[in-house]
Amino acid sequence: SESDQDLGWKTKKIYQYNSTTSTDEVGQFNGIYNEALTEFDGDNKTIKGMIISNTFGQGAGNAGLFRYVDNDLTIKNLRLSEIEVDGDSGNAGAFVGEKAGSGLLTLDTVLADAESKEITGTNAGGLVGLSSTNLTINNSAASMLVTASGAAGGLVGKLEPVTAETEETGETEDTAVSATITNSYVGGHVTNRKYYV
Repeated sequence: SESDQDLGWKTKKIYQYNSTTSTDEVGQFNGIYNEALTEFDGDNKTIKGMIISNTFGQGAGNAGLFRYVDNDLTIKNLRLSEIEVDGDSGNAGAFVGEKAGSGLLTLDTVLADAESKEITGTNAGGLVGLSSTNLTINNSAASMLVTASGAAGGLVGKLEPVTAETEETGETEDTAVSATITNSYVGGHVTNRKYYV
């Protein structure tokens, strides 16, 4: 048999669909959690018609292509089309459910769009559900129906500062979180559920 090198393919780890309990929908994707991954280049491809939901593992409850990120990560050159993201009791975004820990999350030239599907979660955003670290979004867009029981946003559901105790005084303080967004836009639905891009 020919090797991957002979075929010119890049070796990629494939993340399987989840069917661990009888309540899971067939074809449900659990989302990626990989501490070693620092860059995900979609090579200008489109992933279409995927159902993303998560009920187990690190970041359980959070849903997104990457359900939980706690390191530096750049996601670029990828479109998610006609996807459905169900964060249920967690945070939900098309690309990232929750960004925690340390490091920077960068989304560059990504698009999430769906006329008839939606993103739902406690905190939900078109691209990112919740971030408690700095993030950068560049040349990107989201055009999705976003529904949340907490905070909802077209690109980012919620930026949440991290509360920590200081060593000197033992008092708690919030660490500021910032988002740098350039050349990006939001479309989606209005109250009557009419769709706009």
